[in-house]
Amino acid sequence: MKYLFLCILVPSLCLAALSLQATDDKQPPAEKAIKKPAAGRTLPFHGTVKAVDLKAGTITVGQRVFHVGKATTILKDDQPMELSEDLVGQRIGGSYVATEEGRLEARTIRVAKPKGIGHAPRAS
Repeated sequence: MKYLFLCILVPSLCLAALSLQATDDKQPPAEKAIKKPAAGRTLPFHGTVKAVDLKAGTITVGQRVFHVGKATTILKDDQPMELSEDLVGQRIGGSYVATEEGRLEARTIRVAKPKGIGHAPRAS
């Protein structure tokens, strides 16, 4: 009887020790990393302009800051325009490219027309 008890007890203690050792090696889960846009890929954006910095050549849309350079095309009513303070509060859309350094460079910016202005509905 003692022999049978020892044959069951010893392997179960070994298995318990192994399972405790395996759980100690686990690292705590890492926090989710903030996903950055893929560098070199053109991506769309849209939103309301919160701020324009003419000296730095940037516009702030939501939480993101876009750099506006010589290669950036800004259109309002399908006509080219310059970067100005008049963009604050305007709804815009366009495309940008993320650089390796994490900088967001605007490629195209289109100022949206105010609601109610646009093409007349088609008659059916």
